[in-house]
Amino acid sequence: MRHINPYRYRVRRGACALLVTVDGNILLHHRSKDAWIYANYWAFFGGGVERGESSYQGLTRELGEEIGCRIFPVHRRIDRARHVKKCGRRSVLTYDDTYYVACEPGQRFHLCDEGQEIRAFTPEEALKKLKLPPHEMHILTWYLNQRQKLAA
Repeated sequence: MRHINPYRYRVRRGACALLVTVDGNILLHHRSKDAWIYANYWAFFGGGVERGESSYQGLTRELGEEIGCRIFPVHRRIDRARHVKKCGRRSVLTYDDTYYVACEPGQRFHLCDEGQEIRAFTPEEALKKLKLPPHEMHILTWYLNQRQKLAA
């Protein structure tokens, strides 16, 4: 089944998480081949923020829907990206808030309803070998330069 752009409006708010494991790897999911945007890419977890939600509330809901967990107490917004996504014949201006989220030791995740696979990668490996959305490549590059400060 082909996913359809669920956004009727030309502006969309989103939130995603840079999920970092205890050993400094990042968790990504391989998006479905029929996803409405970034099909077959590896990406952060997150999604659209619904009307009346803050980006943090939207992220909490999305993490519950996608990987069966709630966001952890260790979080910090690290970026607000503004970009245009092509959705069928329409372009959608998107504002995505990205949060740094440190996973707790022993925390387990499972894909609930989206994606093909979940896996941990070193940031270097992800940048060199994976097909990633452009704004997430920017975040991973930033993370490589900041990870020692963030771990402290």
